[in-house]
Amino acid sequence: LSTAMLSALLIAACDACRNSDPEFKEYTFEDSMEGKYSVDIRYQHIANSHECDILARIEQANYDHFFEEAAVEPADIEASMQDMAGRFSDDILSCEYCTDCYLNIDQAAFTTRDNSILCYETHVDIYAGGAHGGQSLWYECYSLETGQPYDFGYLYDGEWAAAINELLYDKLTEVVTADSLLINDHKELPTADSVLITDSGLVFVYQPYSVASYAEGILSVEISDADLAATKVPMLWCD
Repeated sequence: LSTAMLSALLIAACDACRNSDPEFKEYTFEDSMEGKYSVDIRYQHIANSHECDILARIEQANYDHFFEEAAVEPADIEASMQDMAGRFSDDILSCEYCTDCYLNIDQAAFTTRDNSILCYETHVDIYAGGAHGGQSLWYECYSLETGQPYDFGYLYDGEWAAAINELLYDKLTEVVTADSLLINDHKELPTADSVLITDSGLVFVYQPYSVASYAEGILSVEISDADLAATKVPMLWCD
């Protein structure tokens, strides 16, 4: 009887999650000191995460990943924003020669694959003095059926790895010339810094200096499901 009751509760919880699409509330924070620094932070919070353990799990993971050392327990978005901005401004104010510095973190959230996967896009643009600033683009994708993040490390470790790297290298040479790359062939290609699941394939992201010079910026290439399937790689994002 106890097992039956537990199973019923679990089924009911899963059904509740399936009926709870993520609803977002955008949190923003701005701070500045003329001639010295500016901070602009944008975070996407799942407002109805309390309705479902799966949404709560995703919200917690995104909060921890976004704020890193500024994250607190229990989660406090506004306090974490202030802490993150304060860490940056303190560093700039302690630097005599740092002027017109900035920290912009902009997050967007969207679903893909018939609303079965939730993805976050986080763009970071920072200048803290020196010759130039830095930009980076990060994606995190989560299953809305389990709440688990997709880990693409296995793409680079298996009999399909060489074929996938060849596809990626060929795509990169379509975006920039081979002479602009810091690698000579697909065998030297590093693991992508970030991967996004789209409706038709995967987008692989390489940050500046990862495979090319800073001048080339952030490089993104997409490989279709069909091309990936030809490598015999297990396509967990489709399952």
